[in-house]
Amino acid sequence: MNQRHALAPVLVAVDRGGSPSAVRFGAAEAVRTSRPLRLLHVAPAHDGWLASVGRDSMRMALRRADAEVAGRVSVHGTVTPGSVLVELARAAAGAALVVLEQLPASAYRRAVPVTAAALAARVDVPVAVVPFNWVERERRVVTVGLDPDVPDDVALRTAIKVARLRHAVLRVVVAGSRDHVDERLARLGGDGCDLVVEAAPARAVEALRNAAGSSDLLVLGRHRPLLAEGSRVGRTGRTLLDDPVCPVLLTPPGHVHRRPGEPGAAGQEEESPIMYARVGDRIVVRSTHLDGPVRDGEVIEVEHEDGRPPYRVRWSDNGHESLFFPGPDAFVKPWGRAAQAGPADPAGRRRSHTG
Repeated sequence: MNQRHALAPVLVAVDRGGSPSAVRFGAAEAVRTSRPLRLLHVAPAHDGWLASVGRDSMRMALRRADAEVAGRVSVHGTVTPGSVLVELARAAAGAALVVLEQLPASAYRRAVPVTAAALAARVDVPVAVVPFNWVERERRVVTVGLDPDVPDDVALRTAIKVARLRHAVLRVVVAGSRDHVDERLARLGGDGCDLVVEAAPARAVEALRNAAGSSDLLVLGRHRPLLAEGSRVGRTGRTLLDDPVCPVLLTPPGHVHRRPGEPGAAGQEEESPIMYARVGDRIVVRSTHLDGPVRDGEVIEVEHEDGRPPYRVRWSDNGHESLFFPGPDAFVKPWGRAAQAGPADPAGRRRSHTG
């Protein structure tokens, strides 16, 4: 296969225990989406004993992965030295999904940062966090939370798509008024799966944790931080990742959290122009600082047939590939065209997104 059009892999982070739950989950997702499966173990540099343990863990994980995929997709494993978070973030840039296994706090002799939460806070690609003792029970229920004051359509669309792929019921836990919820779900394609809408009887985090206890998957949205160094995970997400009771899928950042009174703040939906692109176009990201550098990259994969975001982009400054959700500071520079165009109509022509 031409490397340019190769599918991005499902990336599984392998810890010193072999991460059996994460490997099983990642293998199932790789087979479900026909993507290659990549396993990665990061060992501390200059520690021969831990490097040896890491290689043993990788061999164990590869055997388990080979058994799970049964030859239906390719499997590759890598052991690399360095910082776990840094190396995972670097590898995530070229992945379609990153899967991590979450150990209980009691497994550590001292308090340590949760790698899953730290990684989800800094990367834009989807991240799945799987409890260390997770066993698939085929409940056929996918749960997603909805805050009507700050609706996240990316998370809702993802949950609907996953529920349809899994032939599962989609449970929507609403933290607030149910006004216009049914209309929003219908607009996003919710009529394509079985839907159950529930009002959160308690705090949102407690309602989601209770619902996750009878679910195969919990879908959580993330936000685009106002500052480049800001976190993409909110308080609810961090709390649920501390001790997940079922696999948690964190979607790509889908909205911006703003202070009350700013455009786009809670209760004030902000309309932004729809962007369209095709393979070969260039994404240009303006700097948020005066006279700052402009970043650009080539679109190498378009998720939607009509050219809507997200896009997989190969960035010109470092050659890395990542899944990109355009913000207000980004625009498309069409390849071989004088002006940005919209999606193709049935006759193959392009139509403007402003018409």
